[in-house]
Amino acid sequence: MRSPGLLELLFARWIAPRLGLGPLRAAAGYRGFAAKLLGIRRSTRGFAASVSAGGATVVFLGRERNLAPFMQLLALRADQERPIFLVPALLTWSRRAPRLEGSVWDLLYGAPDAPTPFAHVVGFLRNHRRATFDVGEAVEAGLFAAGHATVSSTGQAARLRDGSTSTSRTSSAPPSAPRSGAVRVRNKVLRDRSLQAAVDRIAAETGRPRWKVMVEAEKDLEELASRYSPSLIEVARPILKWAFGRLYQGVEVDEEGLARVRRAAAQAPIVLCPSHKSYVDFLVLSWLLVERGMTPPHIAAGINLSFWPFGSIARRGAPSSSGGR
Repeated sequence: MRSPGLLELLFARWIAPRLGLGPLRAAAGYRGFAAKLLGIRRSTRGFAASVSAGGATVVFLGRERNLAPFMQLLALRADQERPIFLVPALLTWSRRAPRLEGSVWDLLYGAPDAPTPFAHVVGFLRNHRRATFDVGEAVEAGLFAAGHATVSSTGQAARLRDGSTSTSRTSSAPPSAPRSGAVRVRNKVLRDRSLQAAVDRIAAETGRPRWKVMVEAEKDLEELASRYSPSLIEVARPILKWAFGRLYQGVEVDEEGLARVRRAAAQAPIVLCPSHKSYVDFLVLSWLLVERGMTPPHIAAGINLSFWPFGSIARRGAPSSSGGR
């Protein structure tokens, strides 16, 4: 798991037997005294004993790049025939997305991948009914080591940890994807070499001054750009749930198919193609993904939807941009 917090430890202790793994025996990367009170071993020896006995054990990644637990796991696997499976897990209490720039609130809340105890309490009180728990693909330590036989033990441990970190960040997209400011994205797009080449080509073909073509490009970009607002998403969620409950008998969800979408989204960008039998389908789809702890999709919509006030609201409900010609 990612953050070595008390809530994460309590959740791991609670869910392990419910998944058929037995009681949680040991935890690596957790320094709090609560583990001792709960009978969870924190020492290297206790960690090794739990893993060797096939007990449920949790490794907290934290912000420090500690390779010791992973080197120990690889060494334990080399000395026994019993497989050792590592399953990346992500518990999300808060949907607060990280920003590229720090703020004064970081003093109270910390970073999303290393929240303060205060942030843990606030996140639990605000979101415990909507917390999400996701797991990535299991990795067998022995097979992993065999596939990286030419790499040193330290290198194997580093790759094993990095793979776990990557999976834990992508299995549930919303909280972990940093949000860039609108100005930052705008400037990045305007500096794109392909865009600059297109501006030069159009200016040469039409005989117009280059700065006028660039101004037109900036206006087009402004027309397409969104103003994604997580606060609006939180306000819209219960409203849409109430509206769908009044309009329809129910919303049927292919949970198995949605689980495949979640796994695919952790590996690469995905494109969702609603049947578009009505203008409600993309709202249902966005609402459903948010309810399942996923990122609402970027919606490519026509200019006919850019009317007031819907256009302004829609721009704040998509993570990238909406509207277009």
